[in-house]
Amino acid sequence: MGIRLKILLILGLALLATLASNSWLYLQDQKARQLQQAQQQHQDISGLLGTILAHGVAAGDEQTLQQLLDDLMTKKDIIYLKITNDEKGFMAERGDADTQDGYLSEHPLHYKNRLIGYFTLGTKYRTLPNDPLSWLNGLPLKQAGIILLITLGEFIALSYFIVRPLRSMVKSVRTSAQQAYNHVEEIPYTSDDEFGLVALEFNRMSQKLNETNQQLKLKVDAADRKLLKTNKRLVEQSVELTRINEELHTLSITDALTNVYNRRYFDDQLSNEVEVTNRYGEPTSLLLIDLDHFKIINDVYGHYAGDIVLQKVAQTLRANIRKTDLLCRVGGEEFAVICKHTGKENAINLSEKLRQSIEKLEIQLDQETIRLTTSIGITTIPDTDKAISKDYFYLCADRALYQSKASGRNRVTHSHHINLEAIRLITDTVV
Repeated sequence: MGIRLKILLILGLALLATLASNSWLYLQDQKARQLQQAQQQHQDISGLLGTILAHGVAAGDEQTLQQLLDDLMTKKDIIYLKITNDEKGFMAERGDADTQDGYLSEHPLHYKNRLIGYFTLGTKYRTLPNDPLSWLNGLPLKQAGIILLITLGEFIALSYFIVRPLRSMVKSVRTSAQQAYNHVEEIPYTSDDEFGLVALEFNRMSQKLNETNQQLKLKVDAADRKLLKTNKRLVEQSVELTRINEELHTLSITDALTNVYNRRYFDDQLSNEVEVTNRYGEPTSLLLIDLDHFKIINDVYGHYAGDIVLQKVAQTLRANIRKTDLLCRVGGEEFAVICKHTGKENAINLSEKLRQSIEKLEIQLDQETIRLTTSIGITTIPDTDKAISKDYFYLCADRALYQSKASGRNRVTHSHHINLEAIRLITDTVV
């Protein structure tokens, strides 16, 4: 319910209350007027009858008095008559003394300045009509019209001086709310009344709030810029930290001299591959590669030359294995290759390829050309229906490498070509 409707309702109720109270006062005034008129009429009739009835009472003619009363009862507004002598003795009576529409009073009868009796007079007086709306016929329409005009004027005045500023305030607040209070609109209303004071205080509050919002926005923008800068620095640090961690991880699993995987990484990967083979039965081969007479190179040319030879060998081996194969340096001049999903024949072919590439390798060192050969031992699992351990897997390849060296070096030997049972008895590592 809007405030205009509320004002209209209040003024309407006030109008009804005013009309009701005015009507009630009007009715009371009408009743008072009728009562006054009835009393005056009663006094006039009693004065007239007192003279007429005094002669009849003095004569003592009750029949004449009775006839006189009958005649008087025919007169308008007389409803009851009773005559008694000076001792209250009954002489004549007409009408009904119990009526509620009349006015009863007792009057003395004098004859020649002597009290000779009394007469009771009952007269009726007019009442207001029974129709509950008939009183409106007498209501001053001019007064009702004036009240209506005053009410209408009050409604217009209240609408102008109350509703208009309130609507202006609501509009400003609604506009500010739609802008998420980023900027609070001022109320375009000036007056010296209470609404003007409210608007003035609201505008002052709006100005302070806008200033506070602006300062807060500047602080938020500065904080956002600082946060973005901090986030950028954190991202850069995170990227750098990730890079360093990757480098550290690479360093921890890489041989510093040859830049291939080291023994630590080899042991971890060998354990994983043995577990996969034992579980799923996929073939895996292990190649152990040892450079022949490498000690002579160190003794003749020095350890610096030996380091160069190891680097060249590592490069050659890497260039001749598959991307899925894993090349590691597991000792001074010993390398290992883990070949995933590789059976016995493919492992032998790959080993022969590696042996020949090392045999053809020529390493220039100052004025000298260094040539070398390599011995390779191979083992492949699964070789039986039993699961094996990592140590047994490695030992089989090591035994095959030993066989290659014992047979004259520069050759490839697979563990299946030597006595595996002897290896099992030595290691006692069958799972």
